[in-house]
Amino acid sequence: MFKKSFVDETFDYNMTSHYELSIQLSLDGFSFLVYDVTRNKFIACLLHPLNETAREEPSKALTDVLAHNELTQHRYHKVRVINQTHRYTLVPEAYLSPGNIKAYFSFNHKLGDAEELHATELRPHKAVVLHALSSNMTNLLRQYFPTFEIFHQTLPFLRRVELANNYEVCLGVNVSSEHIDVALLQGTKKMLKLVKSYPFKTAADVIYWLLSVTQKQKLPPTVPILFNGNFPDTSFRDTIKKEFTHVKWLPEQSNEYTVSYQFHQIPLKVIANQLNLVHCE
Repeated sequence: MFKKSFVDETFDYNMTSHYELSIQLSLDGFSFLVYDVTRNKFIACLLHPLNETAREEPSKALTDVLAHNELTQHRYHKVRVINQTHRYTLVPEAYLSPGNIKAYFSFNHKLGDAEELHATELRPHKAVVLHALSSNMTNLLRQYFPTFEIFHQTLPFLRRVELANNYEVCLGVNVSSEHIDVALLQGTKKMLKLVKSYPFKTAADVIYWLLSVTQKQKLPPTVPILFNGNFPDTSFRDTIKKEFTHVKWLPEQSNEYTVSYQFHQIPLKVIANQLNLVHCE
């Protein structure tokens, strides 16, 4: 992520009660988008990268951004936060109760003493994603946006894949920094069979994990693979396409909304899931 900030000339600071603010928190940095509900248009963007030092204490960096950027000083119609993290656990809704949330998350991950657990409901799949965020970050967000909602990146990612999926079975792949989320969807039955995060550094890593999923799930080699977002190295695409014949990269912007012309200054892959939140009402 690189540092960038711009506001469309149509932005009216007296009309923010008609706007929605979305915030994405990741290890790479923070991104803020403002969406004009009335005009169905994204009209402002702030990208704030984190260096190695800031990653050790991201709440301090977030404090600085919230305190000194004008976009965060106003009341919005709605504020939604994406917690972009590979530390999450998928749980069927029927098995979930307030008393066992921590136990389910701890099957795969250790919950830190200074972390809070959050649950993101995946409709219509009757499942919940459990994910953790530091208490410092959560309390800071509550201070500025008392009624904010928090989601995991799998929600907008899955919705984007579902809107594009015309296949009986498909794999969706969500690309973020050094991790991919892989989801197995049965489109005709609207069923989510699997969603899991895998680390990667090279295209070979991505191929390995996709082959592992297809083999374990006994999927045919022709299963469609739909990618959301993009890799930092453009050569990844060619390498992956040589291994899998039915690969499709989803457009980072859908036809369901418009964006200010200034958004062409940035790679939309960085904010793909924030844009996808439009589909998650």
